Amino acid sequence: NVWQRFGNASNTTRIGGDEISEKYGKTFGEIGLGAQVPIKKNVYLYGDVRYMFNLSGSGDYSGYRGSIGAKFTW
Repeated sequence: NVWQRFGNASNTTRIGGDEISEKYGKTFGEIGLGAQVPIKKNVYLYGDVRYMFNLSGSGDYSGYRGSIGAKFTW
């Protein structure tokens, strides 16, 4: 996937007297892999893992994300 942030929202936050700015680009890429495995007739386990990375702008943004869970159908 390719994600694009739109708008001119401020990327600066104030905490007390300090000001913190975000310096990441507005375009990010994401690749991932996931699977769903049947356990019983109506029960499934699923999981996925993803890697996100910066495609534009300054800064070195990258990170991982994952999820696991169970799905019941009736």
